[in-house]
Amino acid sequence: MQKIAIYAEKSSYYLLILFTLLLPLSRASNTIFSIYFTLYFFIYIAFHFKDCKIFRDRFFIITTIFILYTLASIGWNGINGYQLGDATHYLQWIAIFGVAIFVTNHRDSVNSIISAFLIGMLISEILSYGMYFGLWEINGKGASEPTPFMMHIDYSVYIAVAALILLNRVFSDRYNLKVRIIMAIFFITMSGNLFINGGRTGQVAFIIAIFVAFFLHFKFTIKNLLYAFAIVSLILTIAFYSSNKFQTKLKSASSDIQLLSKNDYESSWGRRVGMFKIAPDLIKEAPIFGSGINSQKEVVSKFINENNPSYFIKPTKEFLKKNHLHNQFLQTIVELGIVGLILLFTIFYTIFKFKILNKEFKELKYIFLTIFIIGCMPEPLFLKQFTNMLFILFIGILFGLHLNNKEKKCIN
Repeated sequence: MQKIAIYAEKSSYYLLILFTLLLPLSRASNTIFSIYFTLYFFIYIAFHFKDCKIFRDRFFIITTIFILYTLASIGWNGINGYQLGDATHYLQWIAIFGVAIFVTNHRDSVNSIISAFLIGMLISEILSYGMYFGLWEINGKGASEPTPFMMHIDYSVYIAVAALILLNRVFSDRYNLKVRIIMAIFFITMSGNLFINGGRTGQVAFIIAIFVAFFLHFKFTIKNLLYAFAIVSLILTIAFYSSNKFQTKLKSASSDIQLLSKNDYESSWGRRVGMFKIAPDLIKEAPIFGSGINSQKEVVSKFINENNPSYFIKPTKEFLKKNHLHNQFLQTIVELGIVGLILLFTIFYTIFKFKILNKEFKELKYIFLTIFIIGCMPEPLFLKQFTNMLFILFIGILFGLHLNNKEKKCIN
């Protein structure tokens, strides 16, 4: 049995490295990853139930309650396939606990996991640049949309996370000059990749996270604030003059704002603002417990059909009826009510309070949370497979380090 256990642990290490490497490259691998580490969690606690102190951790308790509450909300309005599909995204969060237990017992593996993620992003970046320069097409996409395996919004979040891991290392004195120069070059190419793609979600999160990373390493002074603004301004200036897509997106944003000033919501930004305009009426449907998972289309359709808001033209109304709410927190409060939103905010708070002694991963905690929370504002990232898996991997790592540093290993 001991030999089997050792073999299983080694297999789990290599599988986690492989899954992490493939995270930005394969949708199928992401599904297998979540299933494997969910099973890993249940099998592990089956053998070590009495000694497993993870059950007493606040993050585990709150997250488990949130998962069960989400599953229970399927029954609010009757069960259907779409509700089960959306609930599965949260059920996959159990894999966080599997990754955390593995990291707790194999703390030395964390650097290898992060390296595997960066290598996966490097491969993805090479493929993306090849598409951009017309060298090849992937999944029918080429220079106009150089995102190899996922939507541009999801891909922009991945790039933002990878780029900030690199920038954080560039700022750090824990690496020698040679390594920091290599990281800086990788950061520059990664930043360029972000701006040749159309994901404004990741771009905004990236800019804000740069300030966070900067002030994690340097004192907050007016002088340093100006330095940070100079770095961001330089990046944006280069991006503007070297990326036609970035120019187009900025002009589109300006056009969207002009339309909104005329109460015209038929634009990318307009539709998002439109969701917030009707949000109070949507929340009134079931303010405490919500209308149930994947109920937003039904709730929006009911409101529009009954009230026929004159400030929306027909195409805008049809769009709002058929799409998600373009904001994770709005999506949560409509589907799961105030109770669900409080639980979600509590989860983020407990992550923020993770006790991580290693400085680099403590910094990574703040950077990752910044990117993900900012990303959740224009998009429901938990309902997207790639970004949901990104959350599962990194929170699993951080939770594992927290358990280790709090001396709450699954086995003591």
